[in-house]
Amino acid sequence: METQLQLPHLPDALVRVDPETLRRRLSSLPPARLYDQLTRHDGKCRAELWALAVIAAEVIEGAKGDSDRRRLLWALAQLNADLERLPQAIDAYRAATAGLKAGGNAFVLVCARARAFCLSRLGFKAEAAAEYARFRRAAMAYPLMVQAELERDLGAWHEERGLQELALENYTIAAAHYRASGYERGALSCDLDRGATLMFSARPKEAVRVIARARHSLQALGESEQVTQANELLEELFAYWNKPRRRLAAARRAYQGHLEQEDEWSAAESLADCAQSLARLGRDAERDRAYSETFGLLAHVAVEDERSAAITGDILAGLRLEYADYLVEDDRFREALIQVAAAAEELSSLGKISPRRFARAFSTTGRAREALGKIPFAGDVSSDCSPPQEHRVLSIDDPQLLLHLGQRLALN
Repeated sequence: METQLQLPHLPDALVRVDPETLRRRLSSLPPARLYDQLTRHDGKCRAELWALAVIAAEVIEGAKGDSDRRRLLWALAQLNADLERLPQAIDAYRAATAGLKAGGNAFVLVCARARAFCLSRLGFKAEAAAEYARFRRAAMAYPLMVQAELERDLGAWHEERGLQELALENYTIAAAHYRASGYERGALSCDLDRGATLMFSARPKEAVRVIARARHSLQALGESEQVTQANELLEELFAYWNKPRRRLAAARRAYQGHLEQEDEWSAAESLADCAQSLARLGRDAERDRAYSETFGLLAHVAVEDERSAAITGDILAGLRLEYADYLVEDDRFREALIQVAAAAEELSSLGKISPRRFARAFSTTGRAREALGKIPFAGDVSSDCSPPQEHRVLSIDDPQLLLHLGQRLALN
C-alpha cells in the first residue's frame, strides 16, 4: 500500500493526497509552469494548497538554474505566508536571497520586507528589527522619495495588523524622507497617518496635536481634500474623547469641505455627525434640522447612484431609528413612530435586514407605545406618514412584546 499524506487542517477540507504522484507531477513541470502552480490558487481548497506547499519545497531543492530557483522560492514563500505557515515562509524568503548583496537589489528589498512581516506576526521583535534594518539598507540605494513610499506602505501594512508602534515608526521615517526630498505635502499626509494611528492606539491628546498641526500646514498649502480628511479624523477623535462641542466644530468643517468637493455621500455622513453632537449638547431644534437635511442628502444619493442604493438605504434606516430614539426621549412619541415607519419602509427594500436594525426598531416602537398606550401603528399617525401594510412585523400592539423582541434580537 502506498503511503498517504494526511493534511493537518480543517475537518471539512481534509483530503488525502498521494505524495509520490504529486511529487512526480511537480518534478516534471518546467520552472514557469511550477511557478504558475504556486501562484494561481483558483479552484484549490486550503488542504490542497497545504499539500502543494509541502511537496513543492522538496521539488524546488533540486531545481537547476539560480534565477529560476530564487523565483520559485519566492512563490513558495508567498504561498506559505498565505497559509499562515510563517516559519516555512521565513526560511523560503531567506533561501531566495542567499548570497545576494543588499544594495540596489529590488529582490532582496522585497524579500527582506516580507520576512520582517512574518517575524513581526510571530512576535519576534528583535529578529524583525534586524530584518527591517536590512530592508532599509537595501532601500538606501534608491531615491529618498522611493524610500518614503516604501516606509509608508510598510506603515499601512503594520497598522492593518494592529502593530501600531511599528506603524508609527514607519510613518515618522517616511515623513522625514519626504521632507528631505522637499515634498511637504507627502510629509503632512504621513503626519495624518501617524495621527490616525495614535488615535487607534488610545492616545487622543497626542493624536489631536499631530493632526491639528498637520491641518494648519495643509490649509496654508491650499490642500483642501487633505484638510477635510484632517477634520474627519478630529471629529472621530472628539467623539471618542466625548467632547461634543469640539466634535461639532470639526464635523461642520468636514461637512463644508465635502460640499465644496461635491461629495454628497461624505457630506451626509459629516452632517449626521453634526446631528449626533447637537443631540449630546441638547440643541434639539438644530439637531432636528441636521437629521432632516441628512435624510434628504442620503435619499438624493440613493437616487443618483443605484449601485450604492442598498447601502444608503440601510444607513438611512439606521439614522432614522437613531433619531426616533431621541424623539422618544423628548416625549415626541408620535413623531418617533413616524420615523420608525419610514425606517421600516427603507428596510423593506433591502433583501436582507440585520437583526440589529430590527432590534432597534422593535425597542423604539415599544418604548413609544408604552408611553402612549396601546396605539395601532398605522392608525394613530397622519395618513400620509402611515407605513404600507406589508410592515406588519412592526404593527405588534403589545409594547412589552416589542421591547422583549428588541432585547432578544440585540443579543444575536
